[in-house]
Amino acid sequence: MAQTKFNDSIKIIQIYPFNNPVSSINTKSVVLAGMPYVTFSRFYKELMVISRHTSAPYNDRVVGIKADNKKEYYKNIVSLIKDLPEIPKVIEVHQDTTLATIVSKTFGEKVSVSLIRHGPALYRTFHERFKLIRIIYEKVFLSNLKFVFCISEYATNSFKKNYPKSAYKFVTVYNTYGHIKQELLNTEPIKENIITFVGKPLKFKGIFIFLNAVIKFLQQFNNWQGMIIGARFSNKSKYGKVIQNLNKAKKQGELNKFLVYENLNINDVFLKMQKSKIVVVPCIVAEPFCLVALEGHMAGCVMITSGRGALKEVSGDYAYYLDTLDVDTLLNTLKHIESNPKEAEEKAKLGQQRALEKFNPKILVTKLDNIRESLLNK
Repeated sequence: MAQTKFNDSIKIIQIYPFNNPVSSINTKSVVLAGMPYVTFSRFYKELMVISRHTSAPYNDRVVGIKADNKKEYYKNIVSLIKDLPEIPKVIEVHQDTTLATIVSKTFGEKVSVSLIRHGPALYRTFHERFKLIRIIYEKVFLSNLKFVFCISEYATNSFKKNYPKSAYKFVTVYNTYGHIKQELLNTEPIKENIITFVGKPLKFKGIFIFLNAVIKFLQQFNNWQGMIIGARFSNKSKYGKVIQNLNKAKKQGELNKFLVYENLNINDVFLKMQKSKIVVVPCIVAEPFCLVALEGHMAGCVMITSGRGALKEVSGDYAYYLDTLDVDTLLNTLKHIESNPKEAEEKAKLGQQRALEKFNPKILVTKLDNIRESLLNK
């Protein structure tokens, strides 16, 4: 194990999972997105972060754990904590319920263990359908946790509904925009006629609705471009075949203004968003939050979303919602925006201002710090 040296006492530990259990986005990006809960905390100098990734521009609070698999990772984490001069009273685990349970059972009542940034959509679906899953989840996981910090009211209320006896444990602490470099947030974006999709290029994310609608739109309005920013997928997958056909059409001059980017880092994605006039989130499943929507607002984009899950919490009144999630509805919405630029620009401006205030990392982390303090004082 590689460990940084701390000259001060550690009261709080945050632990990141071995890999990201709820997304195809790599764990390194998850760490970056979660770091505002450390960097904006008044307990900053008393906080330690455990992660597999330390090469990024994180900070001096990160301890790197070397491990080839989950079992080894969990074992090394427990050993590291045991080796500290004093066991911290508060431990927060990002998203990984198994890891949180192991830590809680290992250190017992002297440590308050919580899950943070919780809210995977598939959990909610399974928990609602199967009583046995709810019983196991409550007995095995919830009974060992002090709090479950969910990333939206939608996620919090979903869990409270399924676990009324443990409802007091579920608390909303929104994702923030604190992971975006301040210099980028301070930059006035220069918009181009680009329609962008960011995220996992999968059917349940609405990728094919986006592709088909935007391709039709570009055929009618040649002063626009389409753009996809997503993870790399095999050429044998359905998405890979679509991209192959898209690239073929580009070479033939049919769609030479459609851009495709793979595996960009968080700040490069945001730079692309700042150039984009429109960002589309046509998610078919219920989103537990959606950082893409928040980043789109912060980049000053006109937002089009399905409004499912927590998407309306993120955007409020300042997005165009697809009441019917199909190609024609998205196409007509794009045409409306093209024909009503002032209305769209006003929505984008107000949406950016709302996001700036509602998801301010200083305010949200203060809420979390107050709970941390109550646990430390027990």
